[in-house]
Amino acid sequence: MGKFNDNMNDFLEIAPVETAVVEYDEPPEVEAESLEADKDFDQDFKQVKGQLQEIADNGMNAIAKLSQIADEGEHPRAFEVLAGLLKNTAEISKNVLDIHEQKRKFKGIEPAAVAQPGITVEKAVIVGTTAELLKSVNG
Repeated sequence: MGKFNDNMNDFLEIAPVETAVVEYDEPPEVEAESLEADKDFDQDFKQVKGQLQEIADNGMNAIAKLSQIADEGEHPRAFEVLAGLLKNTAEISKNVLDIHEQKRKFKGIEPAAVAQPGITVEKAVIVGTTAELLKSVNG
């Protein structure tokens, strides 16, 4: 122990405390299979995401064309098909977001914290006289 610690122990009349050195085990090595599975997952994720985005883009193009056909023909069946296509395209867009959530769960990533809005005071209680209140308001 250092001189400072010895002097403090004498001054406080306490017994010196022995410090212990703690040794930690080395972290386990990551298996090659685990890294390969992670790499496969990333490749599959990119492929699925790309396919869903391509399908959504094709759906948007089809919506534009079908919308024009439905407007020109004004046939109820054309509008029915257009509504179905809109629904399917929206579901595909939702699936893109879902695969991101699944990736976060698989990798154990916590979602980013949502910012909380500022505090709103609906009712304020003032303790004091009206003269004190007016004085603080007027400055």
